[in-house]
Amino acid sequence: MGYELAEQMNWTLPDVVLYPTGGGTGLIGMWKAFDEMEQMGWIGSKRPRMITVQSDGCAPSFAHLTRDWKKRPNSKMRIL
Repeated sequence: MGYELAEQMNWTLPDVVLYPTGGGTGLIGMWKAFDEMEQMGWIGSKRPRMITVQSDGCAPSFAHLTRDWKKRPNSKMRIL
């Protein structure tokens, strides 16, 4: 998905990516693709803000991240 996004946007990444996710592997794959494209010189080092959304009926990433969220006072994660 990261390669398709960069190509469709003429090799300039957006400021924000809003991505529906189940387990989060697509989000990780996009981040990896952005890193690979930077190493090849196709894009710069600027990365988009990555926002993920999950259905409340299937939210494994949400459950994992919020399990000990209160123990991380400096977390940039926001729950809306």
